[in-house]
Amino acid sequence: MPRHYEFFLICRYLRKKRLAIFSIVAVALSVAMLIVVTSVMGGFVRQYRQACHGFYGDIIVRADSLMGFPYYEDLIAQAEQLPDVKVATPVIKQFSLLRIDQPGFKLFVRVVSVLGIEPNGYSKITNFKQSLWKQSLLPGPPTLDLPEGFADDPKYRDSGACIVGVEVPYNRQPDGSYKRYPQLYDSPVILTILPLKRTGMIDTDVRVSHPFLLIDDSETSIFSELPPVYIRFDIAQNMSRMYAYRDIDGNEEPAKTSQVQIRVRDGADVERVRRQLQDIWQKIITVKGDPETVMVFETWDEQEGIAPLINQLEHDRALLTILFVIMGVVSIFLIFCIFFVIVTEKIPDIGIIKSVGASSAGVGRIFLAYAGAIGLLGAILGLAMGWPFVVHINAIHDWIAHTFGWRIYDPNVLVFPYIPNEVDWFAAVIIIASALVGSLIGSMIPAIRAALMKPIKALRYE
Repeated sequence: MPRHYEFFLICRYLRKKRLAIFSIVAVALSVAMLIVVTSVMGGFVRQYRQACHGFYGDIIVRADSLMGFPYYEDLIAQAEQLPDVKVATPVIKQFSLLRIDQPGFKLFVRVVSVLGIEPNGYSKITNFKQSLWKQSLLPGPPTLDLPEGFADDPKYRDSGACIVGVEVPYNRQPDGSYKRYPQLYDSPVILTILPLKRTGMIDTDVRVSHPFLLIDDSETSIFSELPPVYIRFDIAQNMSRMYAYRDIDGNEEPAKTSQVQIRVRDGADVERVRRQLQDIWQKIITVKGDPETVMVFETWDEQEGIAPLINQLEHDRALLTILFVIMGVVSIFLIFCIFFVIVTEKIPDIGIIKSVGASSAGVGRIFLAYAGAIGLLGAILGLAMGWPFVVHINAIHDWIAHTFGWRIYDPNVLVFPYIPNEVDWFAAVIIIASALVGSLIGSMIPAIRAALMKPIKALRYE
């Protein structure tokens, strides 16, 4: 008997059976939901990793203390001699009080994280320039110099320029944007630091205040309890008392920094470079003396606050995926029930086609191919539903918020202005393949039942 009868029966069952439509819809909904969940949650993880990596060097060498560590110039010089190191730069990190008193704005004081940087080197390691509102489109590296018209003004002769994190003066709008006030720029800012004594205690008798001119803001999409304020490295070094000096005995105390950030070349083995840096540091302190400071050599994703959030996002994605996989298993069980009913209804047909020469294997293939067709059509329909939904998810979210006043995503929680809207095609291919396999699994027992059925018994079935 020609085997084209199998294809004919499959097409006829798909066209005539309403139960097949329910199976296709069940597969389609499962595929669409899994594509949306994996793309959106995976997008959050990917965006956060990219944002954090864009604002940290591949390797960070730091002291496990706010006191900082010396010999950083030697470390940078020798590190940049390594073939796998692209650039290294020092960074001072301290905590400060920031005060802005601009006419027309409310006076406010806020605790911030001060980052003393060398703008040229720091922008080679990070995406600092791309994050700036005013300087991102200007040629050349970013600057922390006073603008023209202020540098020669005696009133600002002792001032420095600063760039604040955008969350310092502004609050994020519900749509994820910031409403900036151009008149706030070129405003006076006061930063106040309580420096540490050489013993490590806070010097409460002395506070270091320095005037600055707010020239720009930086939007990083990185969550931080203390928003950053960027100033020149040398000013931060003086304010933190990390400058070089001679003690009362005439001994030379070297300058210090909080950390050294290092960017490695593309394709380089980060772990190998980290070991090389540790060896370099050991050689330096062997020659110059151990500063008795605990040194930490860590990669960007080992930074405090980054790994826990990434792990939490990964766990959230895994949890949601598991929940929707369970729904997919329910769909498989639904397919099993539907096919069991279909096979029961088609027992007389099975008897007829077997009596005219169809083999048991041929009958089994009919129902397996039928299930495969349902899985394929459901997967295609699910992709057709999930793909546009992911791509237009922000427009859909805005429409829901505007129409019903229900804003599901709060950009202040994960600090991304928009929901990720790129389809994870690798996951989508796996989901579609799983839908096909799941459909075949769900139809396996009914197909075997149909294949093993005796023609006489099938023809006499009532």
